[in-house]
Amino acid sequence: MSQLTLSLFDTTALGLTLAASSGPRLREDVVEAAPIPEPSRISARTFRLEGERALGRGWKARAADNLAAIRLMQELEGDDRHATAREQEQLARFVGFGAGELANTLFRRAGEAFRPGWEELGRELEQLVSPAELAALARSTQYAHYTPEFMVRAAWAGLARLGFAGGSVLEPGCGTGLFLAMMPERVAARSAAIGIEMDPTTARIAKLLYPEAWIRCEDFTKARLPELFDLAVGNPPFSDRTVRADDPAGRLNLSLHDYFIARSIERLKPGGLAAFVTSRFTMDKADPKAREHIAGMADLVGAVRMPQGAMLAASGTEVVVDVLFFQRRRADQRPSGVAWSDLVQVLPAEDGEPALAVNRYFAEHPHMVLGLHGRTTSPFGVVYTCHYCPSVSLEADLGAALERLPRGIHVASPAESSTARSTGSSRVRVGTAAEGATVKEGSYLVLDAALVQVIDGVPRPVAVKSATVKEGIFAKHARIIRGLIPVRDAVRAVL
Repeated sequence: MSQLTLSLFDTTALGLTLAASSGPRLREDVVEAAPIPEPSRISARTFRLEGERALGRGWKARAADNLAAIRLMQELEGDDRHATAREQEQLARFVGFGAGELANTLFRRAGEAFRPGWEELGRELEQLVSPAELAALARSTQYAHYTPEFMVRAAWAGLARLGFAGGSVLEPGCGTGLFLAMMPERVAARSAAIGIEMDPTTARIAKLLYPEAWIRCEDFTKARLPELFDLAVGNPPFSDRTVRADDPAGRLNLSLHDYFIARSIERLKPGGLAAFVTSRFTMDKADPKAREHIAGMADLVGAVRMPQGAMLAASGTEVVVDVLFFQRRRADQRPSGVAWSDLVQVLPAEDGEPALAVNRYFAEHPHMVLGLHGRTTSPFGVVYTCHYCPSVSLEADLGAALERLPRGIHVASPAESSTARSTGSSRVRVGTAAEGATVKEGSYLVLDAALVQVIDGVPRPVAVKSATVKEGIFAKHARIIRGLIPVRDAVRAVL
């Protein structure tokens, strides 16, 4: 005698219990009708980028690709289905609106007109998304500068040289997840990834590209991160916004990109690695507090300075960027001795122009600078830049510099390697709604076509009785639970 009791309106759980009752009996001798087969569905697949994304030529073409990706995302969500491989290729051409040509033309103030020639695209964007989504996209223009494919590929090559072969991966400020798309296949097979992206539209596109990863739409500066990671990787947002938070990095009043790097390294396991593409100001800022905080817990194992304009074609920004590699130290481990907290003068004052300094690491490792230290003008006067000296190619130069990184310094334990890809646990956050969790303890879910229940914070397969399995719940009850899960989720969505 069993009775099904439901709590559909509970925060997240189905709330199913099978208990003895004096209510109506479930007759075991009733022959049930065969379940109606579900229509064939497109299987979930992780987007893999082997070459280039074939981005449109010119910023108008890329704006049109952005709009097409948003339309497709909305269509897929409306159909409640996964994207096909061809559709994922279209979604991956979403590059955000951070480039000046897009940020300054597609977001108008009330009463203003669009720049001539951009009216159709601007109006279409306003009609395509809600006012709140439009405002979020406009806010994201200050940091939505996506990384060129060759830099992402180089970052993974550098991590491979350092010995990273798989584990738990964090990408803060992931955008549409280009670093996830270009993760080497052998590494992806042994890894579980979490991507955090604040802009809702961008995060929704990322979820369709990486359904097997956990894409969290939230502000990284406020995200709860109880777990530790083997790797943190990505392109932190380029912004001078000051972050104030309760964690160690947040109490230092760091700029946004420095905070992203510092907090990510705080969440690394001992021996864990980090690889970031960041503006030169992480290394060259006059105030050393961010570098000193990071150096207090991790070693800089290598850095490459890119010349001005290295990201111009892909992101529309001429900022000088660095590719940085770190390793978190063990508590009993001494620092490596590589000096990188202070600055050293590389250009003396001359002809009335000020002397300019860069990070000591680049002064002492000139072969890791892909260009010549120089001056340029800016709205703030004469400032530092790195001029590129034409060579075979910037990509080849970057690859050659990364060959100088130490080899095989990251060694994961066998236990970590074998359990990196747990059964959906990387996509499930257990807790309360107030904590931003998606499910609570005891909830039933369907992950990778399997019925699971969250027990001790981990989704575990539900045992179903059969001719060979004597423990568990009846098959009919498993079918009822499966049928009620989408009802629960639909009610929650309406609420």
